Amino acid sequence: MKFKWQEKLLEEIGKAPHETLLSSWLSLLLGLFILGIAALDSVPKLRAYHWVAGEARVVSTDMYQRSGRSHSWCGRIRYAYLVDGRSYKSRELTSSIISDQGCHLDKARVAAWLAARPAGTSIRIFYDPAAPERAAIVREGLKWHDFLFWLMAIFVLAFSAYCIVHARRVLRRPKPANRDC
Repeated sequence: MKFKWQEKLLEEIGKAPHETLLSSWLSLLLGLFILGIAALDSVPKLRAYHWVAGEARVVSTDMYQRSGRSHSWCGRIRYAYLVDGRSYKSRELTSSIISDQGCHLDKARVAAWLAARPAGTSIRIFYDPAAPERAAIVREGLKWHDFLFWLMAIFVLAFSAYCIVHARRVLRRPKPANRDC
């Protein structure tokens, strides 16, 4: 059973198989790029679920304003912690690569958040037992946009592969002999 969209798509592929093949390969590259972004954001979050909770002492805090579209204010916390008698320092707020944890448009809100964590305060952190130098205050979970990127990547890759297969089938068909001679 073929859907109506499938019939139209196959008809368009038949009209211009070379162009379809080229655009499908480009779409496949786009799908791989989206897949890379999805993995870049999701994999660290999933790995952080295996991290161990620990104690750290706040060394210092500061605040900065982002440049760009939002101009939001962000807090930074530097902290020190011990793992198996060895000292480590970090300033990572979250286990995610792409995050706006600790940032807000309201400067007073960020200042209040930092004021609750003055130097010398004990805080809970999470660190990677296999690589204790990797630590974070917040262990972020997957969010809606993580699932959206995975779904977009799967859709674009599947659609591109479908178009490539059918365009190659059209190009492999034997051409009808010219009987005008």
